[in-house]
Amino acid sequence: EDLAEAERAVDAAGFQVHIHAIGDAAVRQALDAIEHAVAANGPRDRRPVIAHAQLVDDADLDRFARLGIIPNMQPLWAQLDALMTVLTVPRLGAERADKQYRMRSIEASGARLAFGSDWPVSSGDPRAGIAVAASRRTPEGDYYFVDRKKDAIRRRGENVSSFEVEREILAHPQVREAAAIGVPSPHGEDDIMAVVVPAPGAALAPAELLAFLQPRMAHFMLPRYFRFVDTLPKTPSLRVRKDLLRAEAIAPDSWDREAAGIVIRRDR
Repeated sequence: EDLAEAERAVDAAGFQVHIHAIGDAAVRQALDAIEHAVAANGPRDRRPVIAHAQLVDDADLDRFARLGIIPNMQPLWAQLDALMTVLTVPRLGAERADKQYRMRSIEASGARLAFGSDWPVSSGDPRAGIAVAASRRTPEGDYYFVDRKKDAIRRRGENVSSFEVEREILAHPQVREAAAIGVPSPHGEDDIMAVVVPAPGAALAPAELLAFLQPRMAHFMLPRYFRFVDTLPKTPSLRVRKDLLRAEAIAPDSWDREAAGIVIRRDR
């Protein structure tokens, strides 16, 4: 009732409402609140938004179109990463988990579907989200968090995709290859280590690479350690042997930004 009344008041003042709702109960509450505002304030071009809409009950699918609500969904999240396999699916159960990210169903109902990245929590590159929306595959070929379960990193209460860290490191023109791994942290869970192969002839310093990454990544994704190597260990199929990198952990030639006195400001 409080949400519905707040929605009515904000809508009556002429604002476009933007509500975040992930679970099916939260989505229904958001839909109910907007429906209440429409009934109370009458028709107008209001274009309300419900962000995420990760799980929508069957009974609510057609309400987006009927009420003129725009679901702003994050297609990059619609894949089987550690967040999904370890945290989400066990809590939802298989039947409800299979009803997540019903982008095609909502669009087919006549709703205007919008995509968002939720940056800086995840990649702001729209191409990554569109690729998952079209294929429901990770870049590694795993169907339906961009990472393999064993490579996911847990840092200070945040789940970090090693793939996303590597993507941003590889955007630097002097980086040829990169692997992000979790290493034991004195604070518990993991710290992030970036193992980097510089491009031929590059004279790249760890502090320079860190400065490049800071405006591109959420603070909790920034590596604490950097290690520059000539090559990365790989399997015959050219997959990086992150198990070997993790076994080496913090090697003597690693650079530690905290030891260098660099303080990272929190961005949220």
